Amino acid sequence: MATGSGKTVVMGMLIAWQALNKFANPQDTRFSDAFLIVCPGITIRDRLRVLWPNDPGNYYRQLDILPPDLLVQLERAKIVITNYHGFLPRERGDAARLTKKLLGSETTKAFSESPDQMVRRVCRELGTKKGIVVLNDEAHHCYRGKQEDEEEKLKGDR
Repeated sequence: MATGSGKTVVMGMLIAWQALNKFANPQDTRFSDAFLIVCPGITIRDRLRVLWPNDPGNYYRQLDILPPDLLVQLERAKIVITNYHGFLPRERGDAARLTKKLLGSETTKAFSESPDQMVRRVCRELGTKKGIVVLNDEAHHCYRGKQEDEEEKLKGDR
């Protein structure tokens, strides 16, 4: 969707529809009350606050998406808004930069978060929720570099 076409409103409606259906049908795995919204930066993350039902300027109230009684129910949903930089592994430990350099690049991986640790950090507020709905706002800003294995597979296909 193009800039200004209402992506945030659509996300709000999807969150409301999913969560309210989950609350009405807790055993139905088609619905979720846990949402991870990924965006390209801090500025857009701050603009997406309107998706939190308890935010004073939330779209659910401001745009009459939900009546007040359903808005109270929606506040039970877990909604995490983060920028994609949060998915970069962070350094762990107190080793100095020179120590890490002397140990070499393979050993320095020991000073970085594992993928599991990174996911636990980013999704901490979601607790043990299952069936998390991930919404990627401005997805064209998020990409992953080509992996060596992918490059090799491409060579083998020729």
